[in-house]
Amino acid sequence: KYAWSFQVIDEPYANAFAFPGGNIFVTQPLLDMADDAEVMAVLGHEIGHVVHRHSQQRIVQANLGLLLVQVLIAGQHGDAD
Repeated sequence: KYAWSFQVIDEPYANAFAFPGGNIFVTQPLLDMADDAEVMAVLGHEIGHVVHRHSQQRIVQANLGLLLVQVLIAGQHGDAD
């Protein structure tokens, strides 16, 4: 169902994040500071985000919010005529 991809990126901070579809990124500082069990916990957490589609839900919510703002602005401009 997912095309899992795990990548290490070189950023100055410790972090991990997931994108829809199974792309998971972990920063090098996180790997440097965490032991194997901690890394596995982080990866499990990120996999959970993908499986539960949290990124997609945020994208939809952001787009709905933008649409609402556009409708409100358009309504204000329509009232001025």
